[in-house]
Amino acid sequence: MSSYKPPYTITNKILKTVSNIVELVSELNHVKKELATPKLRKKNRIKSIIKIYLVRYLLRVL
Repeated sequence: MSSYKPPYTITNKILKTVSNIVELVSELNHVKKELATPKLRKKNRIKSIIKIYLVRYLLRVL
């Protein structure tokens, strides 16, 4: 087994490149997770709050 020699040499440049690629992929994964989480826009949030107060008011009145 120890007689195997790969057809390439791992250099500092290769290590730095691989490190940069891993860093970029992890950053992309983080951004992907951020985009996947649902976020209400300001108008939708305001509408939601208004509806909540309207329902509360109607429940008290009825």
